[in-house]
Amino acid sequence: MNLKDLAAKDPRSLNGHISAAMTFAEDCKDGFEESHMKLDPHILMKINSFQDVCSILLKISTMLPNF
Repeated sequence: MNLKDLAAKDPRSLNGHISAAMTFAEDCKDGFEESHMKLDPHILMKINSFQDVCSILLKISTMLPNF
């Protein structure tokens, strides 16, 4: 996520950065699953929490006015 997008009043770019962060987190989990490696439960919990925060930020950012 880029705070410059927020300061520049560019919610579309902000949404893109948040979505990308969520995708990268999911790709991380998928990479472990595809390689048949067990992901540490604490790391998995942190990734899931990160995705939850991103989801909240994405919802908030969609409420921002387009300037």
